Amino acid sequence: MRETLFFIGGLAGAAVLTSLAVLVQHDSPFWKWALWAGIAIFAACAFILLLDLIKPGGNIVLLAGMGVGITLLVGCGIAFYFGPPTSNSSEVKTESNQNLTIQLLWRTDFNVGSYKMLQMFDTDLYTRDLQRLGRFDFGVGMYGSFESKSLFMSLYVPGSDHGYDLISWFSDGYRTYLDDARKNFHIWTAPQGDRSQPLSDNLIFTNRIYIYYENILADDQVNNLTNLYRSKGLEPVFRGFGYLEYRRLRIAAGQEKMPVDVVPSPAPEGLVLPPFVDHSPQLIDGQKLPTLLSLFMTDFKGVGGMAAQWTDIALRYGSQERKERVQFHVYNDIHKHVRFIAYYIPPSAAAFAIVKYLASHYVDQMNDLTKKVAAAKEGENVSARAAEGFAKNFPFSGTVYVYLDNSLSDTQTAELVELYKEQEADIQFRDFGYVIETWKKIKAGKAVMPPEYRLTDEFPQLVSDEKQQ
Repeated sequence: MRETLFFIGGLAGAAVLTSLAVLVQHDSPFWKWALWAGIAIFAACAFILLLDLIKPGGNIVLLAGMGVGITLLVGCGIAFYFGPPTSNSSEVKTESNQNLTIQLLWRTDFNVGSYKMLQMFDTDLYTRDLQRLGRFDFGVGMYGSFESKSLFMSLYVPGSDHGYDLISWFSDGYRTYLDDARKNFHIWTAPQGDRSQPLSDNLIFTNRIYIYYENILADDQVNNLTNLYRSKGLEPVFRGFGYLEYRRLRIAAGQEKMPVDVVPSPAPEGLVLPPFVDHSPQLIDGQKLPTLLSLFMTDFKGVGGMAAQWTDIALRYGSQERKERVQFHVYNDIHKHVRFIAYYIPPSAAAFAIVKYLASHYVDQMNDLTKKVAAAKEGENVSARAAEGFAKNFPFSGTVYVYLDNSLSDTQTAELVELYKEQEADIQFRDFGYVIETWKKIKAGKAVMPPEYRLTDEFPQLVSDEKQQ
C-alpha cells in the first residue's frame, strides 16, 4: 500500500514540476488544470500516507518530511498562481517584430538580382474637378535581373488620407519613373564568358508593380485598383498590413530572420540628383490639358519682340557627363519698355541643378541673344517683326520665368528664390499648377487652348505641322 502511494504521488509531483516548467501564462487552461490536478493528487496521496503513518509504529521522520513537502508544494502553487506571468522566447520575438514596418519591408525585400534602386519622391494630387488635395510622399523601386533580362517596379505609399488616390495616380505615373531611370541610369556588369555585355538598357519590363501601402483599404478598393492597373496592362501585387503580419509570424516562428535595413551609400561627388516628378495628367474628364511646353511657346504673344534659342548644359555624374538641352526666349516688351527672359525645363532628374546653374548665366544668355538679333538683318533667320521688336534695347525688368515640367520640394524652391534674388532677379515658376489655372480659364472661355508642341533636336515644333509632313 505505501509503495503504491509513493509511486502515484511521484507521478503527481512530476506533473506539477512539468506544469511549472511549461506554464508561461495564467490563461493557459490545460497546464493550469495539470498544475492543480497534480497538487490535488499529491495532497490526497499524502493524506492517505499520513493516516498510515500515524498508526502505531509509524515513521515520525517520514511524517515530518511529508508535512514540509506539502507545505512547500502548496505555497509554491499559490505563489505561482497569484504572481506575475513569465515570458517565453516567442513573446520576446513578438516584441522585436513590432520594429518590422511596411516601409522596412519595402526597403529590404528583393535583395536578390542584379541591381536594386530605391528613391523617395513627392507630388501634388488633384481631383477630377482640379481641386488640389495636397502634396504627398511616396517611394519608387527598380529591380533588374541580367540573368532573366527582366525588370519590375515597386511603389511605397505612406499612410495618408489619400493613399488610394496616390496608388490610382501611379497607374499612369509609373511611366515617368521607368523612362527616367532608363534614360539617366545605365548599369552593366563585366562581360560574360560568351563575351556578352549585360546592360540595364536591354532589360524588359515585366509590367509587375509591388505596391506597399500603409492605408487600410476595403476589398472593393483593392479590386478597383487591381482592375485599373490591369486595364493598363500592369500586374499589381498589393502588400499591406496583412502582408506585414504574415512576415511577423514567420519571424516569430523562426522561419526567417528579421530583415536588416539597407544603409544608403553616399552620393558621388559633384551633382546630386534631386527627385523628378512629372505629375501632369494627360486627360481630365476626357479633355486634353495644354502642355507646359505649349504654354511656354505661346505665352506673351503681342508683347513685341521675341527671340528664341537653346543652350546645352553639361552635367557630370561622377566620371560620366550628360548634356541637358534647355529652350529659352528673350522678350522685348514694346508696351512696358522692359526686357525679360523665359526658360523651359523639360522633364529631368537634374531640374533643380539646371535652374540653379541658370541663375549665374541668364544675364549673359539674355544679352548675347539680344545683341545677336539686333545686329542681324532681316532674312538672316530673323523676321521683320523680331528685328523691329529689338530695335530698342529696353532695360531688364528683373523677372525670370521658368516653365518647370518637374516638381521641386519647398526647400529647393526657397533656395532658388534666394539664389536669384542675389543675382538681382525675381524668379517666377510656372509648373503644373499654372497649367491647371490656364485650363480653368480655357473652360471659362477666358483663354484659348494653345496649339500643341513637341520637343525636337532643335527648336520645339508644332504637332500639326509635323503631321502634315
